[in-house]
Amino acid sequence: MAKKRNLPSVSSLLLCIAVFWLGLVVIVCSVRDRALVEALSCDGIPVAAHVCARRARQTYFGGSALDYSYRYSVAGREYVAAFEPVRRMAFGASVPVRYLPSNPAISLPDGETSAFDAGVLAARLCCGAALAALALLHLFVQLRQVLRWAPVRIATPASSARLAGL
Repeated sequence: MAKKRNLPSVSSLLLCIAVFWLGLVVIVCSVRDRALVEALSCDGIPVAAHVCARRARQTYFGGSALDYSYRYSVAGREYVAAFEPVRRMAFGASVPVRYLPSNPAISLPDGETSAFDAGVLAARLCCGAALAALALLHLFVQLRQVLRWAPVRIATPASSARLAGL
């Protein structure tokens, strides 16, 4: 009786591919965010903004956080952006903001880069790389099982002589 093989399911392979892409997205977003913070800190133009709204929201771990919206104007055009500050702020308070001259809609309050610190971005890069690597490893194991890949054996003089019948 032939031995029945356990073949991977299509959903397992699709999940593997999805996790790989998720890892790549985390890596790309981390690199993009770091480049954005660098561009804002080097090329950003400072402008005064004012807090125009405050919204309470639930965090992932059951706590609450406050998101603030601020309004600033560049060349007569008004922009509104939101952020989660480290400290509480009053409605109408002035906030120093830096915006990109190439796209004034991209801004970040001065000193509010804690979400983009090198340690946080390094952790995001490591998580993305780990997700992608684990997905590739699982995919390789599944494909090896499907295609019946055998480990490669290195030929030695003794094994070559045995094969030749010497």
